[in-house]
Amino acid sequence: MRKTNVGSLSSITNEEKITLKDLEEEIGQQIPEKEVSGFTIKDGHVTKLRIDHKGLKSVPKSIGNLKWLEELDLTRNELTSLPDSFGSLINLKILDLGMNNLKTLPDSFGRLMNLKELFLASNNLETLPKSFGSLINLKELDLAQNNLEKLPDSFGMLTKLEELDLWGNYIEDLPVSFCNLVNLNSLILRSIELPTIPKSFGNLTNLNYLLLKEDQVKKFPREIANQLKAQGCQIHYEAREWIGGPGGDWETITYDYFTKEKI
Repeated sequence: MRKTNVGSLSSITNEEKITLKDLEEEIGQQIPEKEVSGFTIKDGHVTKLRIDHKGLKSVPKSIGNLKWLEELDLTRNELTSLPDSFGSLINLKILDLGMNNLKTLPDSFGRLMNLKELFLASNNLETLPKSFGSLINLKELDLAQNNLEKLPDSFGMLTKLEELDLWGNYIEDLPVSFCNLVNLNSLILRSIELPTIPKSFGNLTNLNYLLLKEDQVKKFPREIANQLKAQGCQIHYEAREWIGGPGGDWETITYDYFTKEKI
């Protein structure tokens, strides 16, 4: 029988031990108690957990037992969904689910109201739950390289959001509520197509950085661009160019929106 290290951890609850054991069964190996890749115990509870690149295909329902968890990293696994019990991780502040195969998020996801940093890049998300707007303490959100065609109307409730990455999605329209993101400082709008930009986009008075891609430049409303520039916002765009002649390669070059000069 494969040994587990969780039985000797007398300082944590039996429920937490069960969850760690369930996760060990899922990945087929022991989860070490260490900072870099494993779990961390503080004040008698598991507060940090990192299981990355372990072939994890499903998160056990018992994950909800880790109610004191503040940081969770499940990157580079094979997750396609999350259990409803995931919403019980109400003390989570940092969550990284990047580089999985997630297609949906449970409605209970909106209960993670203490989240400040959320990374969902490189998944297969097509929609976000309506409850997503309940993540009212989010400051950093990475949704790059998914299959999103729209954002929920509740998205504008994320009024504390400072950094947002929508690179590589298929979003056609930004919700009307998008203009409520009054604390947004950095926005990567380098999506497959340029979403329809509402006039209220100019209400993002704290926006200091906006990134587009080359074929979006002509479509982005010049009036709004000038308004953003007047408030001190830098607008850049990226282009793929062949560099180095016959022996060269394609590189991504960043330009200033107004001057067309390389950054």
